[in-house]
This record gives sequence, structure tokens and C-alpha cells, in this order.
Amino acid sequence: MFINFGHEKFRSFTSFFSAARIDRMLDYCGVGYAGAKYLKIPYMEAAPSTFIGASNFFELAVAVALILFGMESGAALATVVGVLVEVPVMLSLVKIMDRNREKFRF
Repeated sequence: MFINFGHEKFRSFTSFFSAARIDRMLDYCGVGYAGAKYLKIPYMEAAPSTFIGASNFFELAVAVALILFGMESGAALATVVGVLVEVPVMLSLVKIMDRNREKFRF
């Protein structure tokens, strides 16, 4: 896929990350975190549910984009870029949740 798009360059730094919608991921994680804390859900249940809610399920999106639009489409490339961006963002959110583990002691 990257061989097909090797000649193209992304217009700007923000267009590269807009496919992943990092802002939406952070918002969902924040809402899940606040909701779990408000409902006094234990950390062992709150952390995984927060990440499942914040995930964009890019694996499914990649499969659907490849089937619908083909290997040469920009939609397929955008979903692959989304996966490459989502992993480090989710790992940083895991670190943040781990640091706040003590706040879930009720």
C-alpha cells in the first residue's frame, strides 16, 4: 500500500494525524474516565472499559476500506495511518490511567 502512495506526500502535519482523530480518542477516554470515577467503578474494570470506549477499531476499518475501495485508495491509506497513530496515543493513555490508579480507591 505504501509503495502505491510513495510518490504522494501529505500536505501538512495536521492532515497526517487528522485521519486518526486523536482529539476524539482523547475526548472519549476523558468521558469514560470521568464517568467511571463518578460511578465509583473499580480501577480493574474502569481502565479496560475506558480504553475500549476510546478505541476507534481501526483494524475493522482497514479491512472494510480495503474491501470497499481497494488497495490503491486514499481511504485505505488513511485507515492504515490511523492505526499507526492510535497505538502510541493509546499507550500514553494507559500510562496516564496507571498513574491515576490510586484515585480509584473507594
